[in-house]
Amino acid sequence: MGYLGLGRTEEAIQYFSEVIQLDQSHFGAKIHLDMAKEMLKQG
Repeated sequence: MGYLGLGRTEEAIQYFSEVIQLDQSHFGAKIHLDMAKEMLKQG
């Protein structure tokens, strides 16, 4: 979540995706990944 808070959205997406690959049931990573993707779309 640190990268997301720093505005480094693409890096946040990368790391949230890696977390989900390691633990597909990690709800927090899923929520924040969706949030980061939405932030990236909005620019």
